Amino acid sequence: MKDTAIPLHEHILFMRWFTPILVFLAAAIHQVLSDALIGRLSFDWPILIEMTVFGITGTIVAWIVLTWIGKAVERQEKTEADLRGAYIELEKSETNLRRAYTELEKTHRDLLSVHDIGKQIASAADIQEILELAAQAPVKLTNAVGSSYISFDHARNRLKLDMTWGLSETYVKALQDQVEIGIEGARCHGCAPLQAKVKSDCPLFHGLQAVAEREGIGSLVCLPIDREQGREGVLTAYLPPEIESASQQLEFLNIVATEIAAALDGVRLKSRQTVSIGSVGQIAQSKQDLDSLMERVLQVAMAGWNAESGAVFLYESKGGAWNLHAKQNLGTDPADPRYGLAVNMAEAVRQNGQPAIVSHFSMADASVNGNGFSSVAAVPLIAEGETVGVLFLGSTRARVFQPRHAPFLSALAHQAAMTVRNAQLHAQLNHMAAMEERYRISREMHDGLAQTLSGLGWRLDHLENLLTKGMIEPLTTGLSDARRMVREMYLDVREGIDGLRLAGTLTGLADALREYSSDFSNQSGIHVEFIWSDNIPPLEPATDLQLLRVVQEALTNTRKHSGARNVWVRVEYNAPYLALVIADDGHGFDPALPRSRHHVGLSSMRERAESLGGTFTLATGKDQGTRITVSLSVIGQT
Repeated sequence: MKDTAIPLHEHILFMRWFTPILVFLAAAIHQVLSDALIGRLSFDWPILIEMTVFGITGTIVAWIVLTWIGKAVERQEKTEADLRGAYIELEKSETNLRRAYTELEKTHRDLLSVHDIGKQIASAADIQEILELAAQAPVKLTNAVGSSYISFDHARNRLKLDMTWGLSETYVKALQDQVEIGIEGARCHGCAPLQAKVKSDCPLFHGLQAVAEREGIGSLVCLPIDREQGREGVLTAYLPPEIESASQQLEFLNIVATEIAAALDGVRLKSRQTVSIGSVGQIAQSKQDLDSLMERVLQVAMAGWNAESGAVFLYESKGGAWNLHAKQNLGTDPADPRYGLAVNMAEAVRQNGQPAIVSHFSMADASVNGNGFSSVAAVPLIAEGETVGVLFLGSTRARVFQPRHAPFLSALAHQAAMTVRNAQLHAQLNHMAAMEERYRISREMHDGLAQTLSGLGWRLDHLENLLTKGMIEPLTTGLSDARRMVREMYLDVREGIDGLRLAGTLTGLADALREYSSDFSNQSGIHVEFIWSDNIPPLEPATDLQLLRVVQEALTNTRKHSGARNVWVRVEYNAPYLALVIADDGHGFDPALPRSRHHVGLSSMRERAESLGGTFTLATGKDQGTRITVSLSVIGQT
């Protein structure tokens, strides 16, 4: 209501017009009364002049005084009005400041919420935890009724409802039913407005309008989760009808969406890297050749970091040379900039023993190197304190490799180094096994075939003398002995050949023993019963080979020395021990007798059993047959 009161100074100024008259009248009355009281009442000119003088003087004084008072009051009122105006403006400013402070405080709280959500998302351990945090963000930042995270199934062009938060069970079920019926993924994937009213034709509201209105949902806003490959999904906030716009909160949500996309990439990358480390550890247990193992290691490493190129170099310390054992999308010509970069980084890494990571080549670097890589990493393969090689990975995309990846790359490189060392040791063991096999063959030829041939030569010389002398009967007997010796030599050679053949094609101890037992029985005429228990676990190839050799030695001794008609070969398993038993019904022998060929075979069998960490037991006696038992633990063999 407008203030209509007349200011005080106007009242005072108005009083100037009638106050002099009052002053004049007051002076006249005063004079008349004075004269009347003193008896001098008369109206001559002096009295009139006196009255006029007093009246005019009083009037002027009153006018001046009232004017001065009016002006003073006017200034005071103006000052008071200015103060009141300033106070009102101050109150308005204070109100605006309070409102701004409230908004700033809310913005600060929202920023803190965004920061907290970002920290939680960044430290999330898996995808499920990221999705849970992502679904909570719209509810916390925009007072949304609820939210959902929907991803795209590009193969089927469908949507997948991965996570909801705050929505009622009724709405979630209705939304899930709609998704399962089949919402076309391409429409959401290419959506530009990314917001819709409940009455719109948005596919996420299709068939759900009534349920949405009952749940207090008036609109939705979708926040795209984008990766390098394109849009992966949308984080949807379901808003109540009274919220027409929440632009600032949506900006915060867009920040969260960016962090979600980065976190999903990070978790997936970390998962691939962890799987890569485990896979390389499994590769280390394989018994393949070195080049094949390095090819597998490189494939796993490249998959773990989405690298387009890579190589595994092994260092030959004696010659100081780098040998390329595996490569992908990398030239082998030293003049090729990519190959040259890989070798140079390998040498640098070997010298300092630390990973070298270039997150992003500048344009100048790329033009100088001409390698086409934007990001590279080289990691030393260190085994037993020695750098045995280097793993090199390259990508045309920037920041694929970052310093924070160094621990993962080092862990993978450690597993790869163990793979290299195991392969080298395996090759050495194979070489030693080959040398041992050569020694065994040479020893058997010396102790068996050579001595038999020497004896056969001596016997043929003797038969020649008998023939010269015409001694037919001794000659006939000698020829029979010579024929027997030749037959035994043939069996020895045949057994040796069969043993080598089975060892070279060994696919399983059971099949090898079964085949060898059958061949031995057919050639020697001695019945062999082979028994293999069903619960025997898979054995290492080295164990298979040594046990096969024990059986070969035992059956050879049986044929030559026991006079047995039956042999039993049995393999049993009573966790964790495996037992190989070879028994015959021959005449046995006295171990205390002087050493002979079968003693050499027994020593060889004992050595083989002990090389496997097992025990060798011989049970025999005159006319008691012979029983050989090899027992060993097979825990940890695959």
